[in-house]
Amino acid sequence: MHSLKKTSIARRAAIRQKLKIMKKNRIKEWKEFLKDDVDFDYNYVLKVLRYKLFRLRTHIVTHRMITDAPKVAKEIKEVLDLLDRVIEDKHEERAIDAFLEKHGLKEIGGRCNEEGEWESNLPSEFNSEYLKAISDGNEARREDLKQAFALMAENIWGWWD
Repeated sequence: MHSLKKTSIARRAAIRQKLKIMKKNRIKEWKEFLKDDVDFDYNYVLKVLRYKLFRLRTHIVTHRMITDAPKVAKEIKEVLDLLDRVIEDKHEERAIDAFLEKHGLKEIGGRCNEEGEWESNLPSEFNSEYLKAISDGNEARREDLKQAFALMAENIWGWWD
């Protein structure tokens, strides 16, 4: 009986040591991730959230500590994909590219006038459509973020290990 107690104590010590190493590694990984972080841009908030969700998904998939690991991994991946698109911030660019292609234009140029305002070289009949393309791109970005947060709100309570 006495040897079982020693084994149990040794096992607990080994577990504590492993948790200590895992904590040091986690701190090191977060430190590396945060080295380029700044506190003045929404994009960094999303990157931190994305990083944490990525780590959570990796942990769930690797350790399979929950019965629905594949389902949860898929749910988190959907959120990661949406956050990636928002972080990439190409919605407006894609909308403008579609506008240019529709009208057979290569690029939109222009110049600053004497008052410092930008004057586009677009034909005036295209101005409102161009502005709408920009607006639509920004709205698509907002919709992706809303969808990411909606999926999180719906599923996050099941994302535990």
